[in-house]
Amino acid sequence: MICRHCKQTINYRTLQCPHCAEIQWRILTAATVVAFFGLVIADVALPLFVPHRTGASTSPHLPVVTISARKLYTAYHTDPGAMNRRLAGHTVRISGVVTSIALDFANRPVVSLQSRRHVNDQMTMKGSEKAAAAKLHTGERVVIDCAHMSSIMGIPEGSDCTFESRSR
Repeated sequence: MICRHCKQTINYRTLQCPHCAEIQWRILTAATVVAFFGLVIADVALPLFVPHRTGASTSPHLPVVTISARKLYTAYHTDPGAMNRRLAGHTVRISGVVTSIALDFANRPVVSLQSRRHVNDQMTMKGSEKAAAAKLHTGERVVIDCAHMSSIMGIPEGSDCTFESRSR
């Protein structure tokens, strides 16, 4: 690629010319623009036509995968893609020991379950579980059902979760 300012040859991946420090603006092709708007339209329109899956406790027909917080962490840390495929379309029932309780930006309870020494699985509870979460104590053993699971940097993250049971 040639820099438009100093006319020196530069790597096509470079955003700024190493010779003159001019920012390299690229002309978008028509195919790129169409693909971008296609993705935006699909993201907006598809939810209107695809049925939305309800929460874990309100969908008794969803199969349940039962796993401990430690095993969940190990599985996600080893192969997150395989774990996402295994848990897709399932309610995930996680058992573990509470290490902390907090609120997220939407004022929903987030319960951390011990999985490794300095790593905790994060379960974002439904807003309706706020009162039950307020009664939790660190060190308490709980079982939590989550409608959706994912991982961020190998750390399990549950959402739309409800309490199945709790004990000290």
